[in-house]
Amino acid sequence: MFNGVSDYVNANNSFQSVFQKDFSITVWCKPDFPVSPHTMYVLGTSLDSEEGWCGAVRLYLFYNPGLSRYELSFYYSVQNQVDALVRLTDKDYAQWQGQWHYLSATVKQLSPYGFTLCLYVDGRLKGTTDSAVNNYALLSRYLNPWNLIIGNEGGENDILGSGWWEGIIDNVKIFNKALPQPLVLIIKNKNLQN
Repeated sequence: MFNGVSDYVNANNSFQSVFQKDFSITVWCKPDFPVSPHTMYVLGTSLDSEEGWCGAVRLYLFYNPGLSRYELSFYYSVQNQVDALVRLTDKDYAQWQGQWHYLSATVKQLSPYGFTLCLYVDGRLKGTTDSAVNNYALLSRYLNPWNLIIGNEGGENDILGSGWWEGIIDNVKIFNKALPQPLVLIIKNKNLQN
């Protein structure tokens, strides 16, 4: 249980090479939306820097004050190239409070340049975005020395941000390939059986 104030798991920076090729992230989560709404990160790394490295991976619920609701976002950056955003409808929002959901995010390199992000909720494709097609849009250009943090957005020198997760995060998995939708569903159903 993440308390939304200080709980997190430091998964270190051993995923650097995984994020430089096709990859997928899957996770079960059960958010408890706080009384004072704020952006809540399932996981994240520090954002791009001007210190010679570039790249970030983030999966989070963003509170949109203009719409008075949360939006689910998967962000993958190689020099701020792209992110996939899924806006939750009012019906979706009501179903998220205190409910378990299976999130899957995939990144796949296109040939020769560009990449595609896909975001699945409970096994269904909910958002997909293609990066710009230029010589910067290569997964191999991803470079981020900071740790992957579960339950927060991450930060430079392990100084964490304010985007604390409130609720439960379970069964976080990172795969070294972009999972196709049928496999996302198989993994989801297998987890439910166990």
